[in-house]
Amino acid sequence: MEKLIDRFGRIIDTLRISITDRCNFRCLYCRSEDFKFSKRDNLLMYEEIIEIVKIFLNLGIQKIKITGGEPFLRKNFIFLLKEFSKFSKLEDLSITTNGFYLDDFSPEIKKTNFKRINVSLDTLKKEKFKFITNATWEPRKNLRDLIIAFTNEFSRDEDVCLIVKTMRSALSRPVKEEVEAIKAPREGARVYVKEDALPNEQLGCFYTAGNCFVLPTHGEGWGLPIFEALACGLPVITTGYGAPNETLRNDKGEPFPGVHFVDFEEGEAKTSYVYLEGNKWAMPKLDDLQAKMRFVFENYKEEKKKALKTSEIIRQKFSWDSCAIPIIERLKAIYAAN
Repeated sequence: MEKLIDRFGRIIDTLRISITDRCNFRCLYCRSEDFKFSKRDNLLMYEEIIEIVKIFLNLGIQKIKITGGEPFLRKNFIFLLKEFSKFSKLEDLSITTNGFYLDDFSPEIKKTNFKRINVSLDTLKKEKFKFITNATWEPRKNLRDLIIAFTNEFSRDEDVCLIVKTMRSALSRPVKEEVEAIKAPREGARVYVKEDALPNEQLGCFYTAGNCFVLPTHGEGWGLPIFEALACGLPVITTGYGAPNETLRNDKGEPFPGVHFVDFEEGEAKTSYVYLEGNKWAMPKLDDLQAKMRFVFENYKEEKKKALKTSEIIRQKFSWDSCAIPIIERLKAIYAAN
C-alpha cells in the first residue's frame, strides 16, 4: 500500500488514538459546562481499534499515541497495550495521561512495549494535604461553618486546602452568592468550591484524591458521603449526632478507627425546610472542629492507617447488599407472620 502523505509532502507516521472521553479530572479548559459524554455504544471496541491499527501500520504508521480523556479509566486498557506490543512494525508506543493512576498500573505497563509516557500537569504548585467534603449547599449541611472553621485554623502559608464539592439546594441562594457572603480571613488557607454533579464512576476518584473528609452537619438520617469516604479509606470528621454517631461505633461504643466526632450543643433548627420547623438539631462547636482538623492534619500517617482498617468494616458491613439483605429478611418475616 502507498504511504500516507499530507498536502505539504510530509510523510505521516504517527497515529493518535483517543480511547475514551472520560476523565477523573474536570479541567475547565478541557470540558465545558454543557459537555456530554459519548454513549458507550458509540465507542470502538478494542478489537475494532486493533484492526484499524493493522491497516494504518500497512500505510506506513510507525508511532502510536494513546490518549483520552484519561486512558487508564477505560476498562482493560492494559489489554490494548499488550496487543499493540505484538506489532513488529510499531516503533514507538506512548501514552498521554494526567498521571493519577500511574502508581496503580506501572507494574503492568512495564510488561508491555510502551516507550514513553507524557504526563499532563497544569501546575507543580499544589497543596499537598486536602480536606474534602461532598454535600448539597443547604443549612443542614453547614458548609458555611466548615469554611469559616477551616480558614480560621489554617493559614495561607500552610500546605493544605479545602475542596467543597456541592450542588445548589432549593433551600439556599445560588452557591456563588452563599460563598461570597462568608466572611473568612484573607490570610486563611485556600478553599476551592466546585458546583458539580460527578458521574458515579468518578466519585471514587474524588474521595481518593483527598486526605480527610469533613462534614460538620447539623444532623444526618444516614450520611451516605461519610460512608463513601470511609469505604475509600479516608479519615472522617463529622458531628457526633444522628445516624453516623450511632452506626460508626464498635460494640464498646467507641468510634471506628479514623472517625472523629465533633462536640455539639442542641439548638433550634434554623431552616425553611418544613419538616424541621420547630425541631432541634446539632450545633457543632467550631473550636472542636478546628482542633480535630488540626489533629488529623498533623497525625495523618497514623490516621490514614486507622481509616484503612475501618474501610474494610464499611465495605463488609455497609455495602448495598449487606444493607439490603436484613431488610429483605425482615419483609419475609412480616409476610410470613401475616
